[in-house]
Amino acid sequence: MNFLDILNRKLPGNWQKYLNFYIFLNFAAYAVWHLKKAHSSGVLHITDVTFALQSLLLCSVILVRRDHKAVEPSLWRQTVALAAFFSGLLMLGSAPASSPLVLQASLYITLTANCLGLLTILNLGRSFGILIAVREIKTDWLYSLVRHPMYATDILLRVGYLVGHPTPFAAAVVLFTVLAYYWRARYEEEFLSRDPVYREYMAKVPFRFIPYVL
Repeated sequence: MNFLDILNRKLPGNWQKYLNFYIFLNFAAYAVWHLKKAHSSGVLHITDVTFALQSLLLCSVILVRRDHKAVEPSLWRQTVALAAFFSGLLMLGSAPASSPLVLQASLYITLTANCLGLLTILNLGRSFGILIAVREIKTDWLYSLVRHPMYATDILLRVGYLVGHPTPFAAAVVLFTVLAYYWRARYEEEFLSRDPVYREYMAKVPFRFIPYVL
């Protein structure tokens, strides 16, 4: 049984709207919890604010995003996509570093990742998706520099957290995230490249994650 069979058999015909609402509730609750936790600790960093803004913007986009035109049918490939997206949850609760300089470096990296994440969500708009699927192909803004800016900013966010929480487990999660996003990007490109418009875009923008590097 492939991924589409599972969706069609287990969920109602308008499952996309139900899924959007469920994801909206989860991200909204997490954003509120994150701000409340930071406020109750007595230390509200700019990274907390930008992360909450990113989550709330994501909530808004999810509610109004376009329905997909086609979905990758492979259950394995969709599992990789979901694992990459939600891998950051594994890092929660790691012990923070004791060095103020290290924590400051973590803050700057995280802030950069959050700001780039906000720009990426604005760039994607209603085309945002968690699963590998066809909506509208984006080729402007950040997507004119690299093909997967959201994955790159997500990895950078994990790196920022790792710098501030340097544990072997957190390092393993970052490595897992990098590998998962690499394979997700490859699987997604194979699926989207059935469209000649996307093949033309890939030829025009050769870099996946970092301009002129990778």
